[in-house]
Amino acid sequence: MDNLKELFSKEIVWKAVTDDSVDFEAEIAGFKCGLRINDFPDEPHYTIFYKGMEQDFDDAPKIWKIPPLNG
Repeated sequence: MDNLKELFSKEIVWKAVTDDSVDFEAEIAGFKCGLRINDFPDEPHYTIFYKGMEQDFDDAPKIWKIPPLNG
């Protein structure tokens, strides 16, 4: 996978992490992928990080499995 757009159509199971830069991580095609929850509504809801790229967005794909932050 070489672009972020492809990730939005892929089932991803996110795992909560204790990292200052991201809230969740997943491994995609051998690379770490990070997901951060932002200060919504003042900022976009999420930012995804993958292979040095990042993208802000508001609605997570329904096929993604994002656990609650505190659980």
